[in-house]
Amino acid sequence: MKSSPTNALQVECVDPPLSLRRQYLCDRFFFRIWQSNSHPLLPKLDILKRLCNAQETHGLSYLLKTYIFSSNLPHPTSKFSIYPLFDVPYDALVFQPNVVMDLGISKDSPAAEKALSAKLNSEWSGWLPIFTDASKLSENSNVGLAVWLPKYKVALSFKRPPESSVFTGEATAILEALLYAESHKLNKTIILSDSASSLQAIISFPFKSKSKFPIILKIRETLFRCMTQGIEVAIAWIPGHSGIIGNECADSFAKDAVSLGLDTHYQNFAHDLASLAGPRLDRSWKVSWDTSRNFKGFNCVNSLK
Repeated sequence: MKSSPTNALQVECVDPPLSLRRQYLCDRFFFRIWQSNSHPLLPKLDILKRLCNAQETHGLSYLLKTYIFSSNLPHPTSKFSIYPLFDVPYDALVFQPNVVMDLGISKDSPAAEKALSAKLNSEWSGWLPIFTDASKLSENSNVGLAVWLPKYKVALSFKRPPESSVFTGEATAILEALLYAESHKLNKTIILSDSASSLQAIISFPFKSKSKFPIILKIRETLFRCMTQGIEVAIAWIPGHSGIIGNECADSFAKDAVSLGLDTHYQNFAHDLASLAGPRLDRSWKVSWDTSRNFKGFNCVNSLK
């Protein structure tokens, strides 16, 4: 109807008000440049922040609001002097890592543990298995990650801030397993992870990939470094929560790491912060709707009655 209030139509069509849409786009843009120490926009925004009253955001530009919001985040953000892709040796970007996406073990297999043992004994005989996993117990909890070496009964536990994604946690666990294999010269090591997305990101060609995650680039660099040192390392996908003992142990250690893990990696990446833009839009829209629905279209509805 011609008298239908615009705010109600926007809610029905899931089409946010333009002001909130602009703020969302500014958030997405800013979180991409927030990781760069040398971006020319950052010092200008810092000057604006000092000139304005940071406690009163009404009337400020959308980009400045995003900068104030980012500056007040409780956990630090990883910063880079140059674009992360340019900080990795070219040879590390173009070489093909040994990543196996299919060991022939299905997720619903009732005998996944036996199938994995048979596979390792037949095709990876003499290789050292290392299990990795990550866990996030709630929206506001840390991301716990763990590395489990069954042969030596060694467990490494770390945690990342609540803003981090499970993907980042899984990738960080793989990186820690690689660093452990490199530092201890563990030749013929196979890292077993249940994160298919992390493994897909590792084998994707960096120059064609739309998303260039710094943690994935670090993994490729470490894999290449291991290869040049004569340390054979492979990464393979296994189904999670399928009764594989090593994976279950790593998952248990990852849950404990949410609160007890080392804070070596207790920093956020820009790609994780970018995911905050959506929930922030939803919260702002809910506040706007709760306020506007009390008066917008109110007279029209009463007249119809």
